Amino acid sequence: MALWKVRQPRLDYGPEDTMRELSALIISLARESAENTRQDKRDQLNLISRELDKTEAERNFFIGEVTKTQNAINAITEETTSLNDIYATGKVPGITAEITDEPIKYYKQKIAQAKSQIDILKPFYGEAVAELGNINRSLNFLQKGVGVSPGEDKIYGTEDFLPARYAPDRDLSEAEQAVFDRYPVSQSLLDQLSASQVTAEKGRLDIAGGYGEKKKLELIELEDKYENVKEYKASVSRYNEYASEVRNSNMYFFNINNKQVEHDTELDADKREILGEELDVMYLREGAGFEPDVAEIELGINYNSPREKLEKISEEVDKLLSSGRQLSQEELQKVEAWKSLRERGVKLRNENLQKYDSRNVKSGVVTVQPYLERDRMLAEAYYKYREMTGYEGSDIDRKSYHVYIENALGIDFDNRATVRNRLKRYFMEDLPQQYTGGIPYSKLGKSDKEFFMKKAAEIKETLGFDMGTGKFGRYIINNQGVKEWIVDE
Repeated sequence: MALWKVRQPRLDYGPEDTMRELSALIISLARESAENTRQDKRDQLNLISRELDKTEAERNFFIGEVTKTQNAINAITEETTSLNDIYATGKVPGITAEITDEPIKYYKQKIAQAKSQIDILKPFYGEAVAELGNINRSLNFLQKGVGVSPGEDKIYGTEDFLPARYAPDRDLSEAEQAVFDRYPVSQSLLDQLSASQVTAEKGRLDIAGGYGEKKKLELIELEDKYENVKEYKASVSRYNEYASEVRNSNMYFFNINNKQVEHDTELDADKREILGEELDVMYLREGAGFEPDVAEIELGINYNSPREKLEKISEEVDKLLSSGRQLSQEELQKVEAWKSLRERGVKLRNENLQKYDSRNVKSGVVTVQPYLERDRMLAEAYYKYREMTGYEGSDIDRKSYHVYIENALGIDFDNRATVRNRLKRYFMEDLPQQYTGGIPYSKLGKSDKEFFMKKAAEIKETLGFDMGTGKFGRYIINNQGVKEWIVDE
């Protein structure tokens, strides 16, 4: 059996050994403490990261709902509202920390930013939902006749669909006014409602024995049928005219249409934001093409500016809008010019979407109404073109603008008679219908007559057309320094 022996203690154990072992213990404890600190930071980062994910998920929910609701509103009002526009109504803190240097501070700033965005989005969403409700009510009023009753003649007319009949005790909201401007009541709905009213009235007269009044109503109904034939022919003619222009310009807007459709689908917030930025640039380019003077003077760009320059302009405007400070006059002009050009691009795209199904038009199910916004843009473009042709701008400017408008609106300014006849119809028939609700000028009240004359004066000044004489022209300053109207026919 092996023997063991007790290990002899060291007799030469000195102070240096004590210091060495103590140093080793200190280093060991320091390492353990550092590891514990790192673990605490990791735990804190995990907690704050989860909080950020939760906060951003809530914010992204509101972004999706606000975007969906606002897109529905913008489709009616033809305005544009970006997230930056919405955030600019409040104050969103920025991010100053770098995630690599100060991760905890970075996450906290991100959380604060997301929460402030939620605080802005929540009330905006509530207001947007209420506004969309107003839009739907006004559309039902104009397109279905919900809440409408005829006048004393028992026949429905455009005067029964005026804003004052829809909301007699209040002013229209901006969105409701846009609905009334863009979607006036159709003749087909008036015919449908009036036919129902006539049928009901004849039934009541039969019961009461009102034979003479019944014959009178039958005559009205007969006259309406003849009127319907005329309206039908005008509807088909309008459809063919607009459909041809839309076809001519649709391929031009092919990329924008595809991008917009993709943007309108269900995408995550990051992809939607990227697509939104691309659309901003595309719409800005179209606006610059339509309003070259504004684009060049205010933003220093034109239709042919490189993408990078347009992106830079949009980024600069975004920074101004999100800065939270009061902007200078020059900065405000830059922002307003950017918004104006982008909105113009959106309108151009929207006015080149097919609005009617040819089968419904040709079968008489729907009546094609004037494309008032499109015709207004044609009038503005033609006025700019005339100014370039006769008085301002170079041949290159004029030819470039001619080509752009032919692509963007599907209309060739070289067809002078066609363009002018189209615009005369807009100025002499469609606009008066919009301004007076179809009521003859002689029967308008004093305030309505003043409103109409004011609008006519604006048209003469800004679009070069005299609604009194039905002729194109322009104002000049003559040799005596007096403003004079010169006919251009």
